[in-house]
Amino acid sequence: MFANDRQTSRAILVLFRLVPALDGLWTVDGPTPEALEMYEAGGGPLSSGEASLLLAAFALWNTANETLSFARLYRTLSGQPFEALLTLLLAVDKGDGAVETWLTKWDRPADRLRPLR
Repeated sequence: MFANDRQTSRAILVLFRLVPALDGLWTVDGPTPEALEMYEAGGGPLSSGEASLLLAAFALWNTANETLSFARLYRTLSGQPFEALLTLLLAVDKGDGAVETWLTKWDRPADRLRPLR
């Protein structure tokens, strides 16, 4: 589990920084108004992979209201964003200390802004 909403937001920020179209749509306090609009539009103008990562972020943020199939993630994500999301899920399962370790590993400038299909 995440320690709190702030840790959840930090993790989502890291995920979004890996994808240029999503960078800037999340803050340490949660989703931006633009992110909420895209979420409500099922991803709006985003590519299928970008939309999947957006939906995954909202599933992490508000676990009571979101379902997202693994098949969709598997079909639409690849490379670093897919690896980062899967390893984050493993860290969440292990606890907030493991999430902090994940944050240390993935919040690196060299990993930011990779294209997503």
